[in-house]
Amino acid sequence: MITDTRTAPRSRTAHYRATATFVCALATAAFVQPAKAADAVAYQMDIAHDGNTTMAGDFSAPLKRRWVRNLEGMVSYPLIAKGMVFVTVADTTNEGVQFYALSLKTGETIWHKFVGGHYRWANAAYDDGRVFLLDSDGMLQAFMADNSGKHLWTTALPRRQSSAPPVAVHGLVYADGSYFGSTLYAVDEQTGQIVWARLNIAGSSGVAVGDHGIYATYGCNFYKYEPLSGVAIWKKHNDCSGGSDGNNPAYYRKHLYFSNFGHGGYILDATDGHIVGPYLNNDIVDKFTPALWTSPTGGIVGFALNGDGLFSFDGKTGAPGWTFSDNGQVTVSPIVLNNLVVVGSNSGMLYMLDAATGKQVSATKVGAPITTPFAGTLFNAPNTGFAASAGVLVVPASNVLVAYDP
Repeated sequence: MITDTRTAPRSRTAHYRATATFVCALATAAFVQPAKAADAVAYQMDIAHDGNTTMAGDFSAPLKRRWVRNLEGMVSYPLIAKGMVFVTVADTTNEGVQFYALSLKTGETIWHKFVGGHYRWANAAYDDGRVFLLDSDGMLQAFMADNSGKHLWTTALPRRQSSAPPVAVHGLVYADGSYFGSTLYAVDEQTGQIVWARLNIAGSSGVAVGDHGIYATYGCNFYKYEPLSGVAIWKKHNDCSGGSDGNNPAYYRKHLYFSNFGHGGYILDATDGHIVGPYLNNDIVDKFTPALWTSPTGGIVGFALNGDGLFSFDGKTGAPGWTFSDNGQVTVSPIVLNNLVVVGSNSGMLYMLDAATGKQVSATKVGAPITTPFAGTLFNAPNTGFAASAGVLVVPASNVLVAYDP
């Protein structure tokens, strides 16, 4: 039976009272950061958005194309789980998106659904056999991540506009809705009921999970919440203004990384929220999220875009390192795969670089521009990016989705 919380008869006050016992029961158990999943379960592959994964064996050049699909519209970042690839695709004829489940082995369609809305934006997250889809109208839906794709429930977030990908972990989906302010919601994965909601100042933010906390960055305001109750662990309000929607922070080894349109990129101490320093001083489109890596010497190294290309930086101080550019066409947030940085270009090239030196290891012609929505086109296409799991690298390139083996 499909449960649609839009028609639930109880008032919001009654609902929160009814779920209070549930929240208290959850809070009795400590929230434990899950071990790094073998699956790709969220934007930038994991719930921390650190863009870092390790696969068994040597994932090295040259890459071999396993399959390719032309899905007609702009393709989102992939989720990879249970032998399937889940992507959303901007519809080319109507407002809304197409939602696909494809075979990881062959690329063939297992099922697909049309999801409406006022724009062509929707993104997904995976947890425990279910995939959760959030569209631009703030409609959050759950589907079985199996051959059936059975629809389980739909919940309308009260503050209706959304522009940042959801995250799902430990039985809760975290999603943001904004309209004259912004509200972060925790939604029960099984029922679609809202467990807690926290009103913030402005903008829209994705969330990163790490160190027993949920992190959100709204323009110049940063928050860490207790995951099960929504109680603020710390709040930081900085003396600046501006910033734009769809920000996606990344958590890595007690640090938080994010870029803010108009203000550059920042490193925060995740334990108390104080700014450690910038890793990028110039204006940058805030749809880009850095990838993080631990060097052989144990140091944190970040990889980010600066408008001209890709650069590395010290993950504790922000000091710049090596740079790489494909004539200024490098785009899409990078990932780190087995000590190799994967980055794409509007020229249609997929590059793999040595993480320590920036030396080019391989260059693969994908067949279509590897690009991403920019400021001003926020709702015209879903967030995009790379994913790797089960020995396969999956690359969205405009309207094409390509899977590669080493």
